[in-house]
Amino acid sequence: MDVQASPEKRDRVQGTTTVILVDGHELARQGVRKLLGNDASIEVVGEAESCWRAISLIAELRPEVVILDVRLRDGSGIQVTRAAGKLAPDSRILVLSAYDDSQYVISMVKLGVSGYLTKTLSSEDLIRAVHYAAEGWLVFSPDIADKVASLLRRNASAPLYESKGEGGCGELARGQRSGEGLTGREAEVLQHMFRGLRNRDIAEAMGISIKTVEVHMHRILLKLGARNRSQAIVNSLGTGYLQGIAVPCLLYTSDAAD
Repeated sequence: MDVQASPEKRDRVQGTTTVILVDGHELARQGVRKLLGNDASIEVVGEAESCWRAISLIAELRPEVVILDVRLRDGSGIQVTRAAGKLAPDSRILVLSAYDDSQYVISMVKLGVSGYLTKTLSSEDLIRAVHYAAEGWLVFSPDIADKVASLLRRNASAPLYESKGEGGCGELARGQRSGEGLTGREAEVLQHMFRGLRNRDIAEAMGISIKTVEVHMHRILLKLGARNRSQAIVNSLGTGYLQGIAVPCLLYTSDAAD
């Protein structure tokens, strides 16, 4: 059965990272909850085993991070990710799955998830990944990080496939782009975003207001056909806007510095 939200939002400690767990197996959720309990700055505020309950909880609680399995009993993590992008665009999706199939990985990443982790990672790496995702970075398990980077560069225009239930492919899903190129200022904002800076840091670096950064961000998302920052970064790979810039946002959990 699905698990309700907990505890009440008014009791949250300031500075904690709120998390929702979405996995079709209760034992898996219990294990992740126990691991995250080792960090007092992470609070699990809700759990769900089904696609639609997950979407409801995410819309209600708007957590900073959603830890999501790819395969759910009544749908897929792809459906949850799409819905979250519309209902809670500031929530970061962190995939935690036993499946590292290239099709799943590239589809989820191109939908704008903040990371894709396999269930073989350590508790320390999971905790670190949650914090990095909350800060706006992209983070991947070391066993798939190289594959992700390679796939993103080779398949920048590859279509996404909807996964249905326990497997199989469905409809194509493509982002809609405006066809306009980025202005110089928008490209500069994108480059700062690529380095992992948040809006306030971008505003300070460029000497502009946060509101102006938000306007630039909205236009960048529209022009790149992206729903959120992570997807904008992915969609911009292979373009000239990020030429010569290193890729600090693709973090290996085992190599990431504290």
